[in-house]
This record gives sequence, structure tokens and C-alpha cells, in this order.
Amino acid sequence: MKNTWLRQLQNLLWKEQDIIGTVYFNVDYTNGLTKKLIGEADRSVINLETKKVYNTIFTLFKNGDDLHLRSPLLNLFGVGLMEINNKETFVPLKLFSKMRTLQSGINKL
Repeated sequence: MKNTWLRQLQNLLWKEQDIIGTVYFNVDYTNGLTKKLIGEADRSVINLETKKVYNTIFTLFKNGDDLHLRSPLLNLFGVGLMEINNKETFVPLKLFSKMRTLQSGINKL
């Protein structure tokens, strides 16, 4: 049922040109939020630019630091993290390899 609803939402959003993307959150309230429900939170992301749907993002961040847990979301939006001038920066994936080549050339100087 959820995937059918997400496809309907996706089709609606593709028709609406003013919306660039959406994040969908659905939390199970059956316990009145009295217990922590690991795995019950249901999150979905639709990126309208790349027309990708990632319908089960459960572990994007863990303590805010684990890059490998963030990579599904970064890939969804077509960006990667790269260190430039000692600072982590979001770089479009289509430029990622070119930026690395340029950066390694600069480091050799």
C-alpha cells in the first residue's frame, strides 16, 4: 500500500513544476509514542530532478558523523562530500572525478 501511495505522490509531484522534491515521514503512533520504535519510522524521499525514489531511508545519520550511512541520501540527490581547503563540501557527482583530478594536480605543485 505504501509503495502505491508513493508512486501516486511521485506522479503528482512530477506534474507540479514548482515543487523540486519531497521528504515523506510516517511514524507508527500505536503505542502513543511511549516507546522508541526502532524500524517503525517510515521515511521516503523523492528527487524530482533525477526522478529517483528512495523509499526506505532508515539509517541516513548515526550520531551525525557516519558518511557511509549518509551515502544513500547523497547519491539520491547526486552529490558527494569532498574535502576542499580542509572543509567538507558537497560536490555534484558528475564533477566529482574531475574535482579529484584537479585537486591531486594542485597538491603536486
